[in-house]
Amino acid sequence: MKLIIRRIISRRILSLVWMLPLTAALLVTYGMGLKAGEPQRDGQQNPQERRAAPAHQAPSNPRAVPNTGNAPRSGANAPGRATPREIPKAASPAQAAPNVERPSRGAQDRAPRVAPNVAQPPRETPKAAQPRREIPGQARPVPNAAQPRVVPGQPSRPEPGVSRQPRTIPGGPVPGGRNVITERHIPQGETTRHNDGTYSVRTKSGGEYSMRPNGSVRTFQSQRGEAQFRVDGSVRSVHSRDLTVVHGPLGGASVIRERPDHSVIVAHGGGRGYIQRPFVARNHEFVQRTIYGERGVFNRFYQPYRFRGFMLYAYAPVIYYPPIFYNWMFAPWPVGVYFHWGWMGAPWYGYYGPYFTPYAAYPGGPFWLTDYMLAAALEQDYRDRVAGNEAAALASPYGAGQVPISDQVKQAIADEVRRQLALENQESQMVARSAIPDPALSGLARLLSDNNPHVFVVSSSLDVVAGTEECVVTPGDVLQLDEAPPADSQVAYLRVLASKGGDCARGSIVAVSLQDLQEMQNHMREVIDQGLVDLRSRQGQAGIPAAPPAALRGQIQAPYADAAPPPDPNGVDVLSQTEKEGGIAEQQVLDQAFQPPEGAAKTMVPPGSIRLGQNVDEVTAILGAPRVVVDLGVKQIYVYTGLKVTFTSGKVTNVE
Repeated sequence: MKLIIRRIISRRILSLVWMLPLTAALLVTYGMGLKAGEPQRDGQQNPQERRAAPAHQAPSNPRAVPNTGNAPRSGANAPGRATPREIPKAASPAQAAPNVERPSRGAQDRAPRVAPNVAQPPRETPKAAQPRREIPGQARPVPNAAQPRVVPGQPSRPEPGVSRQPRTIPGGPVPGGRNVITERHIPQGETTRHNDGTYSVRTKSGGEYSMRPNGSVRTFQSQRGEAQFRVDGSVRSVHSRDLTVVHGPLGGASVIRERPDHSVIVAHGGGRGYIQRPFVARNHEFVQRTIYGERGVFNRFYQPYRFRGFMLYAYAPVIYYPPIFYNWMFAPWPVGVYFHWGWMGAPWYGYYGPYFTPYAAYPGGPFWLTDYMLAAALEQDYRDRVAGNEAAALASPYGAGQVPISDQVKQAIADEVRRQLALENQESQMVARSAIPDPALSGLARLLSDNNPHVFVVSSSLDVVAGTEECVVTPGDVLQLDEAPPADSQVAYLRVLASKGGDCARGSIVAVSLQDLQEMQNHMREVIDQGLVDLRSRQGQAGIPAAPPAALRGQIQAPYADAAPPPDPNGVDVLSQTEKEGGIAEQQVLDQAFQPPEGAAKTMVPPGSIRLGQNVDEVTAILGAPRVVVDLGVKQIYVYTGLKVTFTSGKVTNVE
């Protein structure tokens, strides 16, 4: 028996010894498998397995419902749509209508009647501060912000994937062979250098050039007027007598004139623009702007008020609604409203799809108005680019380089919309008592006094300064004012929350004039009012909750609308004539700015060689490269010694 037990134990030991190598091999293989299956740590991805991120992903479209907006221009939804946003949380009814605190204001702060005037371009050395008179909507020169305020927590580097370079060229030739006007292209004269690197050149003829440190021309002044230039050499504005011609960053120009009766004409070209006239209603000053455009002829109203030594103009609604209507706007909608916009197939939406995606569903009116406002701004920006001859830029697939507007930014816009609705609700109760709201308690002055951040949606293209560089913001960009500027400042510093490719970089700090901020707030209120009319007409349809019957029973008419003067019956002709005269005045100033240096030989031109209708290549093949090119958007002037050739949309339209 003992012998049998010993044999069994010996066999078990031998079998265990034989299996040890096999077990060890299995353990090694299993350990290698675990290591291969481990997730890679940050920055330790296998180079062989790293893949480039797709340029654009086309997720699913928003939920389709019957089209309740305007009919799409073509086809179905544009391809490449981003995923619809999550349904945002609506504010509770108790918090939906914030109380707008109005600061006290003494009688001594009320402004005397000051008619709007054309703002003069700034000089290098400002004179003593005087009250400035501004025109609502008028473009202004770039604020001088070479030393911007340092904002705590502001990153010094751009965010990943966001271009930090503004659309500027620091001197020298620009892409496409265009020559920037520099010190090499101006007459000789007496030079005065300044501590900041800038300098000025005064010529024998009395003209004065203000130069940037890189040698490019900032301004030119003479007895005929003044011209301002961007860093890339394009003309920003020209002022002569009672006319100012402003060229937008995207192309296109506006001619501004103030007449002796203090009315103002702003011509955008093609019979478009507005005529503004002051009037008095119930001992309150107003200005009426009669607008001529694609929508026909209509009026808007503004109230002037004095702020920090100059005049601002606050939007004055003509129609208000009962308080119960605004309560309906503040209240959360019972279920998320799925709404299909009529512009889903429009070209502008196809282009800006990577930047802007509407909510998948709407929990309340402010969120619906947020998308309404962004859509209106982006459509305007698209039209501006088309009108400004930027078709080549629009040909890029689906707005390449655009970073989407985040949910947090859209929530901030919705919060600002809610505050503006609360303000209008308070004003409606005043108007119902036949009182006229104080513009200083409704305009920018109120926003700068409540110690809260405020969001602005850019409504028109603006030249601004980010640090020491010039860049642009265009309609649909979103800016945030974190704190009010100092009491003696006419410029505010805002953070760029969202911007499209080519505009000022997201996260940068830009200097914006207070006049432009007031115009952004005006435009926000104007678009909100348009959206309220649209939303009121759709209540009870397409999933939008029905408003209480009492909210629809009447509107409150502002008492000042009937006191406004009638529109000018010849308004379109007046705008066209102003545009023509502005072009002549501008040409006279630029002719003096681009006069050839003394002793320069005139360009020899074979008789009859330059004809109307020739393109740029044909002209440069005959005359060679120009001495300088004046960029006026759709129109360009090729300046040779003793000769100027004007091109409009790439064709010769004038030879001098």
